[in-house]
Parts: sequence; C-alpha cells; structure tokens
Amino acid sequence: MFYLLAVVVALCVLAVPLFPLAPYPVRLAVLYALSGLLSVLLGTMLLRYVVWAAVWLVSGAHFWLLPNMMSDDVPITQLFWPLISFTPHSREDKLSSFLVRGGITLLLGAAGYGLYVASPDAATVKAGVQDAKDSVLAYFDLMGQMKTGITNGTNTTGIELNRTASASNTQRQPSQQQHDGYHAAAAEGNDEHTAEQEDQELPEDDSTGIDPGTGGWDPTLETDAEV
Repeated sequence: MFYLLAVVVALCVLAVPLFPLAPYPVRLAVLYALSGLLSVLLGTMLLRYVVWAAVWLVSGAHFWLLPNMMSDDVPITQLFWPLISFTPHSREDKLSSFLVRGGITLLLGAAGYGLYVASPDAATVKAGVQDAKDSVLAYFDLMGQMKTGITNGTNTTGIELNRTASASNTQRQPSQQQHDGYHAAAAEGNDEHTAEQEDQELPEDDSTGIDPGTGGWDPTLETDAEV
C-alpha cells in the first residue's frame, strides 16, 4: 500500500506542471473534481463545528463528528475513524458553565441577526457566485473562448491573429484611400500653381519691340539686335 501511494504521489507531481497542456475536457473535469473535493472537506469541517457548538451550548457536553479529522497525531488511514466521540459535561469544566454558554449564545444570536439584516439579496449573491465562477474558469483558461494551442492540427492562436490582422487592414482601407485622395488633390493644386507662376514670370521680349502688356508694337522697345 505504501509503494502504491508513493507511485500515485509521484504521478500527481508530474501531472501538475502538465496541466496547462491537457485537453480542454480533461482540465475542466479536473477542476470540477478538485472543487467538489474541496467543497466536501470544507462542508464536513463546518458541519463538525456546527454540531459541536449546538450540543455544547445546550448541554455543555462535547460531541464531535470524525474527531480525528483535524488531528496530527494519527496516520492518514485513521483520520475518518471513529465516526463520533462524546464527552459528557463535567462540573469541573468552568468554561462549560451555564453562564458562559448563555453569554456566548446571546453574542452568537446578535451576530446572526446583524448578518441577516446586512445580508444582500438573492440576486446579488447569485451574481457574485457567477462572477467568482467565471473568474476561476478564466484564470485556468477554461472559458471556452480564445483557447490557445494546437487543436485538431490547427493552430488556433495563428487563426485568431490572422483574423485580427484582417480586421485591422479592413478598417485601415478607407483611411488609406482618403489619404491618397488628399495627396492627389495636393499634387494637382501644386501643378496649377506652378503653371500660373510660369505664366506670370514670362520675360518681356525687348528685341521685337512688342509691348507684352498691350500686345502692340512700340518702336522705343526695339533693340539693336535687328540692325
């Protein structure tokens, strides 16, 4: 039995770092199984203390379910045995006197009433539990959305990145066309402005005697080039 438990512990140690690489159904099943086991342990511990407190407040006796469950002095095979233990009330036990038990009962009643008055409604509690569940599933990447890794021979991460890049390119196309239109309009405006400047900067032809302003012949403008 000892060697079997040693092999199981070694396999668990090896399986822990490989958990993120496990298939989605396996990770989900392991998470629910461990959550259920933890809920059973915590529920059993809570039930033990509730039963003990109820019996002690009423009679002063000590009644425990699974008394060895929290013990460090027994082996693991004896944690759940015996099932119950009962110790009757002793008059020498001053901590179990009627006055002490009555005062603690009043304090517990007042605390319970305060919690009842300040407790949220059922819808808020349900929403909080759902948010906590979603947070745990998202932490272990078990939401079923944007799962990374290779699934059925297809790299889902690459597919998601390609989809994101395609969406970005589609959004950029209208702005790129508008940018090209601005450049074309600016180039056309520069060409027109250059042509106007060339028309305005034509030099006067003093060798022909023609006045550039009126277009007529002026003998005073002739030069000695014709002679």
